[in-house]
Amino acid sequence: MLKHMLVRLAMILLMSVQLMPAGASASSEDASCTRHDLDVALVPADPTSYRVAGWLCATAPYVGQTVILASPPGLATHAYWDWPVDKDTYSFVRHATRAGFAVFNYDRIGTGESDRPAAVLVSVQTEAYLQHQLVERLRGGDIGGVAFGNVALAGNSLSTLINIFQAEAYDDVDGLINTGIVVGPSPIGLAELFMAFYPAQADPKFAGRDDIPLGYATTQPGSRDQFFHLPAADPATVALDEALKDTATAGEAVTFGTWYPLTRLVRVPVLSVIGDHDGLACLTVCESGGPEETKEQLFWSSATCFEMQIVPSAGHFLQLQPNSAAAFEGIGLDWLTRRVGLDTAQVATHPCAA
Repeated sequence: MLKHMLVRLAMILLMSVQLMPAGASASSEDASCTRHDLDVALVPADPTSYRVAGWLCATAPYVGQTVILASPPGLATHAYWDWPVDKDTYSFVRHATRAGFAVFNYDRIGTGESDRPAAVLVSVQTEAYLQHQLVERLRGGDIGGVAFGNVALAGNSLSTLINIFQAEAYDDVDGLINTGIVVGPSPIGLAELFMAFYPAQADPKFAGRDDIPLGYATTQPGSRDQFFHLPAADPATVALDEALKDTATAGEAVTFGTWYPLTRLVRVPVLSVIGDHDGLACLTVCESGGPEETKEQLFWSSATCFEMQIVPSAGHFLQLQPNSAAAFEGIGLDWLTRRVGLDTAQVATHPCAA
C-alpha cells in the first residue's frame, strides 16, 4: 500500500513538472532561471544541428561571474541538479546561486527536452564536443547576453566521464567537480547497472513515442534502488526518481571507457566526491584513506591539485539523498571558492599552483 501511495505521489509531482510552460523559470525563489534552446553540432565536420535545452540560473548574472555547467547523470535529466520538490534540501542550483555562482543546467543530447539523434551518434566524444560549444558560448556572451568568466563542469556518473573527456580534449574549463565515478569503477556495480537496462520502447513511460530511435535504453522499473543508499534515502524521492527517469544510448555504452587512459592530460583543479555506498565506485564500502581514494590519486597529475572526499551514508545519486546533498553542496561550493573563484575579481583563495 505504501509503495502504491508513493508512486501515485511521484506521478502527481511529475505531472506538475510537465505542465510548466516551456519558457517558465525552472526554479523560483532567489535565483531566476531562463530557458535557452541552443543549436549545436555533434562533430566539427558535420553541419547538421541539434537542439539542446538548458536553463541559465543566477540571482543576477554579470560579466566575469563563474558559471557551473551542470550535466545530468545517464538516465536522468536536468532535474537531478534542480530537483522539482523540496529545493532547499535537494537543489544544487538553488544553493550554488545563493552562494553567488551562476549555473547553466542542461539536458544532455538524447535526454529530456533536448533532441534525440540516432543512438550511435550520441557518444562520450560527441557529447564532449557539444560541451565545448556550450563553454565557448558561455564565455562569449551568447547565452543570456552575459560573458561569463570561469567555467567549471559538474557531473555525476556518465556526465562525469564526459566532463573528464571534455577537459582532456579541449582544455577550455577552469575546474572539474566529479561525482559518482572513479577511474576503474566496480565491475560488479557496472554489471548490475547494465543488467538493469532494457530498450526504452519497452518501458511504459516511453512506449509509443516516435521521437526515441532504436538504440535508446532506460532502466527496468524498480531497478533504480541501486542508485541510492536506501537507509538514508527518502522513499518519496526514490519514487519520483523512477517517475522522472530518462534514457541513455548504445553510443554512450560503447564509448564509456574511452577517457580512462587520458586523465593525466587534465590541467585544471579536480574535486572528486563519492558516496561511501556508491555501488559503481566501491567494491564494498568506500572509506577515507581506503583503496579507492589511494588508487584514484595515481591517475591525476599534480596540475589538478586533486582532492577526493567520501560522503558517509550516501549512494550513487549524491544529490538525491538529504544528508549527502547537503554534504556535497558544502564540499563543492567551498572547493569552487578555494580553487576556481567566485568571479574574475574575486579570484580563488587557494589556487592550484602545481
